[in-house]
Amino acid sequence: MVEVTLQVLSKQYKIDDWMTTDQEGFPLPDIPHFDRSMLTPGTVRGLLKDYHRLIRPEYDIVELDLLSYNGMHLRKLPETQRFQILMVCGICAAQKAYKTPNWKSYANTCRVWANDFIAPIISAADAESMKAILLLIVYELADSTRGIIWELLDVARRTCLQLGWNRTASNFEDFTINEEAVLHDPVRDRLMCVLREIEGLVQPILRFIPETQPL
Repeated sequence: MVEVTLQVLSKQYKIDDWMTTDQEGFPLPDIPHFDRSMLTPGTVRGLLKDYHRLIRPEYDIVELDLLSYNGMHLRKLPETQRFQILMVCGICAAQKAYKTPNWKSYANTCRVWANDFIAPIISAADAESMKAILLLIVYELADSTRGIIWELLDVARRTCLQLGWNRTASNFEDFTINEEAVLHDPVRDRLMCVLREIEGLVQPILRFIPETQPL
């Protein structure tokens, strides 16, 4: 599994390596009971810092100021902000776990805690929903044990359709000035760029999946 994270988050390996890493039997430690208290302010700050340095250059999903959060009073943050911080920390911890397995428990704690906030955020079908879905997808790229990446990609595409983000420049000719501004929305452009990047990365894997398997 080592190549999976390096390949996806650092892009230093070929996509074909994905199909062999699951068979390597990379040892993981026993996962303790999910203990949210392990996410101390210092741990959160460190994970956010590493995410900014190692992962954000490839997957620019969250706003930059989120990554400067000081880690204090995490439980008191608004749910959307708390979800994003937990997912960012979880992604970074999952990446670290391939070199230092003890980080696996941190990744799992972040991911399980983030589950508390997924439904209302995604059901809103707005830009924050797309951020949430993309964070969940990147987590799947780092830790594929849940096996839900194809379902998440489908949700991402459906959300794009709901938001009208699938439209090209030619589709906006008859729109009003305010509606045309959507075309130049930097958040939309950034998130769509990330989605296209991920789709381009995982699409080659489809040739290994039987045609009868639903995606």
